[in-house]
Amino acid sequence: MVKNINGVYADEVAYVASSEYLGGQYIALAGASDAAAAALPEGTAMVIISAEGGPVYYEVNAAGETPAASDEIPGYVPQDAVRFVYPVSNLNTIHVFGASGAKARLEYYSEG
Repeated sequence: MVKNINGVYADEVAYVASSEYLGGQYIALAGASDAAAAALPEGTAMVIISAEGGPVYYEVNAAGETPAASDEIPGYVPQDAVRFVYPVSNLNTIHVFGASGAKARLEYYSEG
C-alpha cells in the first residue's frame, strides 16, 4: 500500500532514503520569460523540486544553454507542492522558471 502524506508518497520517501544527499539550492524566479539553470552537483541523478509563492515549471536536459521559458514545458510543480525527478542516467541540466515572486527549492541526490 502506498500512503500519501502531505503530497509525498511513502514509496518516494523510501527511495530518497536509500540515496546520498548531494546538496540543495534556492532559486528566486524572475518571471515567466527567464529560465534559471540549476547548479547540479557532480553525480546528481535525482532532484526534488518544491514550489513556493507560485507554480514552478521545469525542464530536464533542455535543448540549448538558455531554453525558451514557457508554461508548455513538461515539468510542473503547483504552488506549495513537491515533485520528484526520479533517477535519470543522463541528467545534465534542469532549468526552472515561474512568475516573479515564485521560488524553486531544489534538493539533489545520487542514485541509491
